[in-house]
Amino acid sequence: DALPICDGIAHQSASSTGDNSREFPTGRKGLFLEIFSGTGRLTGAIKECGRACLRPIDAQNGEHHDLRRRASQRALLSFIRAGWVSYVHLGNPCTVFSGARHFISNQVRARERERVGIELGMFSAEVISTCKRFNVHWSLENPRNSRLFELPFLRDELHAPGVHRVDLDFCQYGEPF
Repeated sequence: DALPICDGIAHQSASSTGDNSREFPTGRKGLFLEIFSGTGRLTGAIKECGRACLRPIDAQNGEHHDLRRRASQRALLSFIRAGWVSYVHLGNPCTVFSGARHFISNQVRARERERVGIELGMFSAEVISTCKRFNVHWSLENPRNSRLFELPFLRDELHAPGVHRVDLDFCQYGEPF
């Protein structure tokens, strides 16, 4: 369950205390970690800036990246607890939390997807809690109206002091929606 590490340096965003004067350390500490990465475009952009990154984590990258497996979850959490990671970005799958989800024909499959979505949401809450405990910066990406933000265990983390919500309208950057 080991996850390969890339070379470089990571960049730090402003902390919840307002101190944005520090830079991430060089070497293997201070790594950027993208969870639920899809194609890993964000990790690629961070690497292009010369920053250190763990390999982007997504089930399409192999069984050891499948975060439905508790062993994979424990491996990621251990990197955070060990101080290897300085920034975590979570891009939880939004399909089961979308307000645009209508006309479900296969109820059994839909319920299984919902179960997995909630399970992954619980893991994201655990990642965020661990990041807070170990002073690791984090971000969670999902559509503005995603029901993911309504999950009680995640909602509590997202409404804690020092957590800020940012709404980005990508249409201003040429995206169609």
